[in-house]
Amino acid sequence: IVDSSSKNTKEQAEHVLKIVNDHKWSSLILVGTSYYQPRAFLTFLKQAEKIGWDGKIINQPLALSWDEKPSGRGKITRLLFEEEFEKMSRYSRDLVPIDRGIKYLC
Repeated sequence: IVDSSSKNTKEQAEHVLKIVNDHKWSSLILVGTSYYQPRAFLTFLKQAEKIGWDGKIINQPLALSWDEKPSGRGKITRLLFEEEFEKMSRYSRDLVPIDRGIKYLC
């Protein structure tokens, strides 16, 4: 599923997980760039908990080198990754805590 109608990550998680839940799918592969993936993953986990979906979220980042400037971006991956952690602080109410995300992956 590619969701192009969402305005932000939370909306994307809500839309995609509603489809996943409605179809009674048991797993979801979440694909995104390596700098964006931690926040996306934690957001999807939060929304899955919110709707009671107990399927498996498979976190699959697209690996980029730290010094690479992704297409269409003005900054290198390392700086984009740092910005994502700032966003995680701002949007913390929409994410599960990092320690729960790590526990989920283990």
